[in-house]
Amino acid sequence: MILADHEYHGVEYDNILPGTIAEMIDWLTTRHGVGDGTVWFCRGNGIYFANETDHLMFLMVWESE
Repeated sequence: MILADHEYHGVEYDNILPGTIAEMIDWLTTRHGVGDGTVWFCRGNGIYFANETDHLMFLMVWESE
């Protein structure tokens, strides 16, 4: 459930290879469950996080990809 009036933290993935995007989604699903908006979700060309800490952890893990 995407929360109304909530500031999400996003990552755009325009220049990331499709296989890497699939790995990212698998990692997120394993770590946080389904991307329903309570922790994270995908929309368009981005991944969005409800919590700034989860966003930062994602960036730290995937920054070199």
